[in-house]
Amino acid sequence: MTIRKFHIAALVLFLSFSLSYGQIFHFGRNKVQYTRFKWQVLKTEHFDIYYYSEMVALAEKGAALAEESYRILQAKFNHAVLRRIPLIFYSTHLHFEQTNITPGFIPEGVGGFFEFFKGRVVIPGNGDLNQFRHVIRHELVHVFMHDKLSTLSQRYDRFNMPYPPLWFVEGLAEFWSTTWDAKAEMVLKDAVLNNYMVGLEEMYRINGTFTMYKVGQNILMYIAKTYGADKVLAIMENLWRFNSFQESFEHTLGEDYRKFDQKYLLYLKRKYYPLLKDQQFSVVRDQTVVRDGYNFKPCYYRENNQDYVVFVGNRTGYSSIYLKRLEATPLDEKEKVETLIKGEASSDFEAFHIFDSRISVTAKGMLAFSAKSGETDALYLYDIPQRKTVSKILFPDIVAIYSPSWAPDGKRLVFSGLDKSGQNDLYLYNIEDSVLTRLTNDFYADLDPVFSPDGKFIAFSSDRTDFGAQGSKNIFLMSLHNGRIFYLTYGHEQDVAPAFSPDGRALLFASDRSGTNN
Repeated sequence: MTIRKFHIAALVLFLSFSLSYGQIFHFGRNKVQYTRFKWQVLKTEHFDIYYYSEMVALAEKGAALAEESYRILQAKFNHAVLRRIPLIFYSTHLHFEQTNITPGFIPEGVGGFFEFFKGRVVIPGNGDLNQFRHVIRHELVHVFMHDKLSTLSQRYDRFNMPYPPLWFVEGLAEFWSTTWDAKAEMVLKDAVLNNYMVGLEEMYRINGTFTMYKVGQNILMYIAKTYGADKVLAIMENLWRFNSFQESFEHTLGEDYRKFDQKYLLYLKRKYYPLLKDQQFSVVRDQTVVRDGYNFKPCYYRENNQDYVVFVGNRTGYSSIYLKRLEATPLDEKEKVETLIKGEASSDFEAFHIFDSRISVTAKGMLAFSAKSGETDALYLYDIPQRKTVSKILFPDIVAIYSPSWAPDGKRLVFSGLDKSGQNDLYLYNIEDSVLTRLTNDFYADLDPVFSPDGKFIAFSSDRTDFGAQGSKNIFLMSLHNGRIFYLTYGHEQDVAPAFSPDGRALLFASDRSGTNN
């Protein structure tokens, strides 16, 4: 169960509920299924991998990643899963949302899940092989843990043996599937410096959140470093001897939750509090333009000599696109925000990719964005001055569309598109003659494209680098004259979201080169 971007997947409690629910109702009975998949099976040493013909290359890569993860986890758990493990792959998240393995609605944040009923693992691709590897290993940690605990239960006749809490289940899946990255560092640092960090005694306060995943991962990292890496596995292996997970934890480490929390929370304070000497909270230094709800992907727009910000947000429980004057609102006043496009209320705007996809607006107020509409994403053009949608564009071979960006002339758009095979490439669309051109065609993840102010180049983020296999992304520049691609940054960092200055002399981008995303 993996949390994606938030890195979020279906939780154990949800899956346990799905098990009992699925015994009463047919799986997928009320779920809309647009696509007829022609399933095939790829058998490896330990897996039965289900895929459809359009994604055969991705399925073969996934098979190799799964076997690699099996070997690593077999050693970490000191345990072999003797049954064959079913893996169901989808090439895109939009296809994954149609799965009938679970009857429930699958939101965009869910990156995969392990289903207890038949032990099946269901994982979508998203065009990023490093992310695909992470999700596969994360879900297989759940498979190994569930199988190992079942084996211990049978061996010692403990059919009421306690199961680990969610922070341990998901924390271990992250600990043994990925490294501690800038996003995790950001979450933990924010929790400590803003005084909402919790220890084991108060874990219930963040249970089921993305913060819980990262706190759980960090606690297990701390245990491995402070008490010994063998203690992590020993906590699980001692469970059969006790009536609660807490008892096994205290027996294995020799400390109760309270004593452990005192040491662990002090360790975090010593690590992060010194940062306050040289760094300032943004709330002290900057003005908040939009404060209510969750708000993403802002872009600048000027109308009638007034500055505005257009952004995607979730302010009412539904994702929509909003317009607000570019000024701070005093805390004692209600924010004046206009809803331009109401999402999740019609078949046209079923979902916005609020975490992954930028929006773009021209000087004349033509807004370009993507949204799920039926089986695939559609590219939309919305006239802000007229307050109406003027175009809905569908591409037969493209399933998902991310971050459309206008050319300076307002006649072309570049975007990142995910096809049925699971490849994430760059596409150029000419509005006037409706011609779509594929700019890249490979298994690299090409993201966040933007035009240079002269319209001759496209800057984008990609893992097409010497360090891409380790999850790094750099900024690249493509010439539209001859298609040549050049490095603009080079290194182990995550460099994303490029943006040109108006005169084209500077390029801004976000990077984790300082330890967190800045």
